[in-house]
Amino acid sequence: MKITDPSSLRKILVPTDFSITSKRALNYAASLAQSLYSEIVIFHVIDVPVVTSGDMVFPVDYSSLETDAAVQLQNEKADLLSKYGNLSVSVSHSTGVATKRSFRKA
Repeated sequence: MKITDPSSLRKILVPTDFSITSKRALNYAASLAQSLYSEIVIFHVIDVPVVTSGDMVFPVDYSSLETDAAVQLQNEKADLLSKYGNLSVSVSHSTGVATKRSFRKA
């Protein structure tokens, strides 16, 4: 992919599951953002656990999952800022179900 107008790439969204592979992608995006003067947005989806028993569905308090995710996102941000200096980094998270879609090659 060739970027014809680098100034049009103002934000780079980097989804993370906090794995080693995600960290590598985040570092790659940070390097790209630094050269293009873009902002990095680190995004994480918190999977909501569903507890069922037969036909019953029980609500789950996932506030601790949100707290843990927020801490991990801030740690990722601090790590990037220590490596890449004055990079613009923001973090965001959402609660839901992150899905994978499989696509067949044509």
